[in-house]
Amino acid sequence: MKKRYENAVEVSGGLGRVVSMLPSLSIKGDLAITQGWEELFYHTDLNAIEGGSLYIEKALENKDVVRPEPYHMAAYRKGEKNLPECFAEALGIKGYDYQMHKRNNPIKIPAAVEEWKNSMLRDLGVAEGTPVMIIDSGASTEVRKLDRDTVINAATAARNLGYHPIHIGEIDVFFSDEEHLSWIAGTSIIEYITLLSSADLFVGGDSAGLHISALYGVPSIIKTTSTSGIKYYPNVFKFVHPLHQNSVENCRLYGAEQRKTAENLANKCNFYTICAENIEKLINFYKENGSFPESL
Repeated sequence: MKKRYENAVEVSGGLGRVVSMLPSLSIKGDLAITQGWEELFYHTDLNAIEGGSLYIEKALENKDVVRPEPYHMAAYRKGEKNLPECFAEALGIKGYDYQMHKRNNPIKIPAAVEEWKNSMLRDLGVAEGTPVMIIDSGASTEVRKLDRDTVINAATAARNLGYHPIHIGEIDVFFSDEEHLSWIAGTSIIEYITLLSSADLFVGGDSAGLHISALYGVPSIIKTTSTSGIKYYPNVFKFVHPLHQNSVENCRLYGAEQRKTAENLANKCNFYTICAENIEKLINFYKENGSFPESL
C-alpha cells in the first residue's frame, strides 16, 4: 500500500538546518517541500517534491504546510534544546531521543560514495587505523569562517597527537604552501556528509559541519562569533571571544539583540585565532574523559 502523507513540511534554510530536520521527518513521515536540497533527499526514504515544481499545488491538496522555525522557540534560544530536538518538538514528535541517529539514520550512504571516501583517504596517505581530523574553514558568512592560522594550528595539533588532518573546501592559494595539510575540494553534499560522519574529530566554524558532525556523534571543536545563535550539543566545545557579550541572541529577531550584536562586531569578537596548544588540551581532555571541559 502506498504511504499516505497527511501533512507537508517546508524544508528551507542552510544545509545544517535541513540535515537537522531529517531525523524528525523520517519518524513523522510527512511530505517534504524542498528548497534546493534535492540531492540530499535522493539518499533518504523520504517523499519530497521541489518547491518550484509544477505539480506542487496538486501534491499539497488537502494538506497543511508546516514551516518549523527553531529561532522562534525559547528553548532553542536559551540553549536548552538543539536544532534536531526543536524540529522534533515543532513537528509534534513526543519522546524524541537525540541518540536515535545512531540507530535509525535517515541518510543512506551509497556504496559508491563510501568507496570514493575510502579511495580518497588512501590517496591522501591516511594509514589504516589512523584517526582523522576534518577541518572545515568555510561558512555561509565571512565572519564565521576559520582564519588561516586557526586551520594551520588545528592541523599542527592533529599531527602532534597522531591524527591525520584533512581540510574540506575549495583549494585556496592562501593554504597551498602548507605541506602538512591534506585537501579535499569540490565535494557533493552526500560526499561532505560521508566524510564528516566517519571523522574522529571535527574542527570548524558555526556552520553546517557543526550540525552534521553532532548528528553523527563526532566530537567537535567550534569557533563561535557574535552572529552565532545558541546551539547546544553534547561533545561540542565552543570557543567564544573573551569580549563577546554572550547573551541569548540572534540578530534576526529583536532590536535589543541587534544592538548587542553590533557591540560585539565593534569589539571585533568575530576575528580571533585558536592556538594549537588549546586544541591539543581539548583533544587530550576528551581522550581521557570522553567529553570536553566546560572551559579551558
